[in-house]
Amino acid sequence: EEPRESTAPRVTLNVLSDGSLLLAGHATTVEELPRRLKKLREDEGPDVELRMRVDRKTEYSIVAPVLAECAASGIWNVAFSVLKPDAHP
Repeated sequence: EEPRESTAPRVTLNVLSDGSLLLAGHATTVEELPRRLKKLREDEGPDVELRMRVDRKTEYSIVAPVLAECAASGIWNVAFSVLKPDAHP
């Protein structure tokens, strides 16, 4: 049986190796992230999918606080992908 495509709204969060974040194409910071994620969940609903695109050189110490903020904001549907070295968000 083919897996069903999710109908949940999807938003992309780019996490770059220098620690910069782009949520839905807009620059943000870890400090702003709780407010932005809360608004995202309110606007898109509790099943919103957050697709994290992470630069392969990004250290986990940069990703960990982002994941913690997702959990704290109630966003549970998080998927990962790795940015190709020549990709630009």
